[in-house]
Amino acid sequence: MKNRKRIISAALVAALLGTSIMSGTVLAAKKTDSGLTYKVSGKNATITGYKGTSTKVKIPKKIGKYTVTKIGKNAFLGNTKIKSVSVPKTVTAIEYGAFGGADKLTKVTVASDSKLKSIGTWAFGRSGIKSFVMPDSVNKIGTYLFSECNQLEMATLSPGLKSIPKQTFYWDPMLYSINIPESVTSIGTYAFASCSQLNTVNGGKNVKTLGDYAFAWDYSLTNVSFDNVKTVGKDAFDGAGISTLKFTNKSLTIKDEAYLGASVTSVTFPKSVTSIQYGAFNNCYSLTEIKLPTKVGSISGGIFTNTSWADEQKDPVYVGDNLLMAKTGVSSVAVKSGTKKICEFAFEGETTLGSVTIPDGVKTIGEGAFFDTGLTSVTIPASVTEIGNLALGYKKYEYKVQWYDFENYDDYWTRYEEAKAKEKKENSVIEYNNWNSESTDIITKYCYGDCVRIPNFTIYGKEGSAAEAYAKTFGFNFVAK
Repeated sequence: MKNRKRIISAALVAALLGTSIMSGTVLAAKKTDSGLTYKVSGKNATITGYKGTSTKVKIPKKIGKYTVTKIGKNAFLGNTKIKSVSVPKTVTAIEYGAFGGADKLTKVTVASDSKLKSIGTWAFGRSGIKSFVMPDSVNKIGTYLFSECNQLEMATLSPGLKSIPKQTFYWDPMLYSINIPESVTSIGTYAFASCSQLNTVNGGKNVKTLGDYAFAWDYSLTNVSFDNVKTVGKDAFDGAGISTLKFTNKSLTIKDEAYLGASVTSVTFPKSVTSIQYGAFNNCYSLTEIKLPTKVGSISGGIFTNTSWADEQKDPVYVGDNLLMAKTGVSSVAVKSGTKKICEFAFEGETTLGSVTIPDGVKTIGEGAFFDTGLTSVTIPASVTEIGNLALGYKKYEYKVQWYDFENYDDYWTRYEEAKAKEKKENSVIEYNNWNSESTDIITKYCYGDCVRIPNFTIYGKEGSAAEAYAKTFGFNFVAK
């Protein structure tokens, strides 16, 4: 029994070390005359490392009787000497981190008749590569493939790719343009984020999904078109230089703050869309022209806040059967008949608003819809079935105590926290946020900050309604009507 345990242990160690046990013989990694280390499996060899001195590395087609089919995991990881590598047609896979961190490596050439099928995660991440032509045979690439390649100016993608995974070109400041093959249907999160010089994205006509932050902070990006896209992820074009947008997909969903602060000047929607979510075009100051859809499945607040277009609209602003936002200085509002939703933060900060009439038929009052207004009471019709947190009865609170009041003390932060806690207790301050920390009093979807209840705030409505449930949940007066 003891001998059997020893045999099993030896096999396990051999497997972990990447060796082979054949006929009782362990075949350790070997080295070529040029300094390449390798291991073998059957008739094939995998390059595992490099101990040579030449800055130009040529991967051979064969090592003895073995065909070189892979460049293995971390084979050249962190190598600070090699400047160029040529890859033969026999290689079918470049594995995880193969050239990651090789900061002097500027050129990788793959044979034109290559059989390369896959390139693994971070294979060229943080390398010095300046350009790369991906063989047509490649049909799969890993995440972070060219992430943080400070010198990468050009990359040609394979027409066999179905997707561009997350952070493929993340933080590549010298990348100027890219062609998206027609085969690509999705672009992952942060795929091209922080590519500050990226100006032109060609192709992409079959892309249906753009991941969160896909092109975020690409301030130079002006030429791009994903007309038929179905889903635009959160902050996908945050701060991007893109100016003109035309959407054609009737199943379109634009997620939270997708174009936040972008240089968009005009937007054309199809006749119907599925969803436009919170703050989609918020802070697009140059946005002057919008061709709105006639039908929207769902819409959230703040989608056109701080745009030139909103400045030119009648007060309050409606999109379809949604009351989107109000302008400053409003004192009373009669929500128009046929409205289904009063959107998130629609009247936020309207401290002069003293009265509002909400007609029967309204179904939703979004988060923070009447936050920090002058309202002291409101009548909610029975048709309302959903009222978001902070929608009614709260006003913003600004702490009087500040950290710099204690900056002359070594333990200034402790003193500040103690003083803040005291002020919070004395004034019944409520902390709200969407990350649910230990100090969170109210969980929100979109916002964070501090507030207090409006004294004696009263909600009138039908007994057993959403209005009564809201009043009971948050401790407001409720009067049945």
